[in-house]
Amino acid sequence: MADQRIERAEQLAALGRHNEVLEILADPGLAEDPDASRMRVFALLNTDRPAEAHREADHLVAIDPDSPLSFLARSYSWERLERPWESLRDARSAVSRAPHVPLFRSRLATCLARSGQLDEAHSEVGWVLSQEPDDPDHWVLLGRVYYHLNRLDEAEGAVLEALRLDAQNTEAKLLLAGVQAEGKGRTNESIETLIDVLRANPAEASIRQMLLDVAFPRQLPWEFLIILMGLAVMLGGVVAVPLALTYGGVVAYRYRKLTPQLRAMVWAEPTTRRRMQVAIVVWTLGVVGTFAAGLYLGLLAR
Repeated sequence: MADQRIERAEQLAALGRHNEVLEILADPGLAEDPDASRMRVFALLNTDRPAEAHREADHLVAIDPDSPLSFLARSYSWERLERPWESLRDARSAVSRAPHVPLFRSRLATCLARSGQLDEAHSEVGWVLSQEPDDPDHWVLLGRVYYHLNRLDEAEGAVLEALRLDAQNTEAKLLLAGVQAEGKGRTNESIETLIDVLRANPAEASIRQMLLDVAFPRQLPWEFLIILMGLAVMLGGVVAVPLALTYGGVVAYRYRKLTPQLRAMVWAEPTTRRRMQVAIVVWTLGVVGTFAAGLYLGLLAR
């Protein structure tokens, strides 16, 4: 009976019906079953309940400490809790229990890359690709390592190989867009790639945000703006008015270069809408300051 429920849970997980997986595996009689526990971990992660998933992962390691799959599951739960070093530690534990399995070495490479240990990550990905050269996800991982090493040509080559193997691989397309955005004069290519990805994933807010970050980036870092505002306060309108006009003009110029579709997205997204509103207010103040300065000089001339 337990095996039938676990088999059914696996089928539901493959269909993305993770809440139903949790319902099936909620029976207390399955609490000490490692397979059921492992599936509960991933179902909880997929329903955005990372704290519960991590408690279940701790339980899984306690009941099945010799299995690399237990540490693999906990590595993922640590990651969702934004604990990269603990995630890396458990990935190493999984590999130590099964050093010749690409699944665990690939996970280790991912954790190494996210913790900044790029040379070791590169070595691990190389080994994984020697075992499974036709897996597009491994090529994406290699591309990500090259990207963080600032080896953009090699990163693009790895991503294109991933897309050759799987033309619809979303992660590969997103990484390609990132590589294109970093390349000189390739912003439009990046925008086109992201529009293509968003068209296939219209509900993904993170993709929409990435597109806006590339197409309509923040004009100046907030820290720099604060410094300029401080100078304007100290030096008065002589500095403040030109700065206000320049900032508003830069934002307007970049906005005018956008397509109608991207302009609509700018106003629909709270962050970029606020950026436009600030620019309009700042530019208006600059215009008013210019008019006031002209009026004042005119009065002095009399």
